[in-house]
Amino acid sequence: MASVFTLVLFWSGGSHAQWVQQVSGTTARLTDVVMLDSLTALCVGDSGKILKTTNAGITWLTKHSGLQRWNEIAFVNPSTGIVVGNRMAAAVTSDGGETWAAWTLIGPTNLLTVAVVGMISVFIGTDSGTVMYSQDGGRTWNQFRLHTGPINSIFGGRGDFAPVDMYAVTPWRAYKSSNLGATWTAQTLPITIWGSTLRGALAPGRNAFIVGYDGNPGFFPIILRRTPLDSAWVKFIFMPPVLPRIARDVSAPTNEVAFACGSLGVMFKSIDGGNFWSYHNSGTQKNLNAIHFLNARRGFAVGDSGTILFTPNGGASTNRPPQAFHLLRPANRDTMPVPRSILFIWQRAIDPDNDPVRYSLVLSSDGGATWRTMGTTADTTLQVQTVQAPGTYLWMVIATDGQVSVPSLDIFRFMIRSTSNVEAGGKKAPDEFVLYQNYPNPFNPSTEIRFQIAEVRAQKSEVGRVTLKVFDVLGREVATLVNEVKAAGIHVVQFDASNLPSGVYFYRLQTERYVQTKTMIVLR
Repeated sequence: MASVFTLVLFWSGGSHAQWVQQVSGTTARLTDVVMLDSLTALCVGDSGKILKTTNAGITWLTKHSGLQRWNEIAFVNPSTGIVVGNRMAAAVTSDGGETWAAWTLIGPTNLLTVAVVGMISVFIGTDSGTVMYSQDGGRTWNQFRLHTGPINSIFGGRGDFAPVDMYAVTPWRAYKSSNLGATWTAQTLPITIWGSTLRGALAPGRNAFIVGYDGNPGFFPIILRRTPLDSAWVKFIFMPPVLPRIARDVSAPTNEVAFACGSLGVMFKSIDGGNFWSYHNSGTQKNLNAIHFLNARRGFAVGDSGTILFTPNGGASTNRPPQAFHLLRPANRDTMPVPRSILFIWQRAIDPDNDPVRYSLVLSSDGGATWRTMGTTADTTLQVQTVQAPGTYLWMVIATDGQVSVPSLDIFRFMIRSTSNVEAGGKKAPDEFVLYQNYPNPFNPSTEIRFQIAEVRAQKSEVGRVTLKVFDVLGREVATLVNEVKAAGIHVVQFDASNLPSGVYFYRLQTERYVQTKTMIVLR
């Protein structure tokens, strides 16, 4: 079963641009970009546009124009490249993109994606589910039907190492091959019928990433990741409070660093192999359709209206983020009757650059598995009238200076109680087994894990032995937190991960009648 992580980020434009916007000389929609070396890059798009720079984007020269709508570009080597587009449009270059010759194909199919895998194998995906391939750098071609729908993206590893992983991605399914397309294995993706994948990338360490969108109503960006050790795809959901967004492309130049871009200038970055993603300010509200990094520092992103962005330092900025701050009220472990409204109060986050700071209050009613934004404000208080259902809630605040988002140092828990759930003796009788989400999460180095043991025939001593264990992503047990008979009721244990590396871990509660597993993240 796929794991799902929901990340709530505060979205805003910023006064400190992390990316440099360049002059492209065109207003055409740009759809893909590729870097050949630290100075040379090419991008393609509508109106047959093929642009090239040899000075890291200081100047861009038009190398081709026409009626074609180019979708993607790929290079076999610094000299030989292929560009594909709609209505079987394709062109090749043998001089590093200086000149392009049309490659004539017959048929109504749109060529959506092109990738070079291994040393010289070239694969093209179409909107009819056909894959065209060449094992000799594009001199001769064959084809086969992989799927009944569009092949949105093909991507894979480069070089002569074996095996060479590659993926062909449809809107809701991925196909993997480790033998240059001779055989394929279908993989289910954790996407609903309202969502779709768009593009993908493979890191040198064989971590695979796929981006797209999901959600109903409204779209939100998603990033899917699968490492060689994963048994299924992990889904990261980014839920903005306003304006639907779509993640359109991803680039993974190293095992640790990955970037993703999308609609309305959205940009994400991970520096730990995709375990955690942070929002980066791109400095534009234009749709960003493609991104490519040569290494962890130098990269381009392109988008609508001729937009081209360049960073020489991995999107780093001189901006200093707001300082850390604490929550105040409701206090941690506070209990209250069903309220008409709740006043949330927190400390002010001081910004070293004196930038204006806004706050986003987020709330979880399922132990931290999902979060929703309750409102945004420039003040340090927020009155909320929509939290009235009895239950246990987590709350935190995210401060932003328009570029960098900083969460509060605390995640507080409070309970809204209902008299109908209280027995005559004044105590709630536990009638179910529950494993709660750990708090805080992510954490460093310790976290609190709560679980509830149900009464069995009103005999608290009959619940039997309870175990609570922690496992790594390989399924190896790394800690046993509980291994004893427990009475009915709520229990709390502390887990100290000081001796464990950063990463994803699983904790499992097991009794004779109940087993449940949840995910937690150690983040140094």
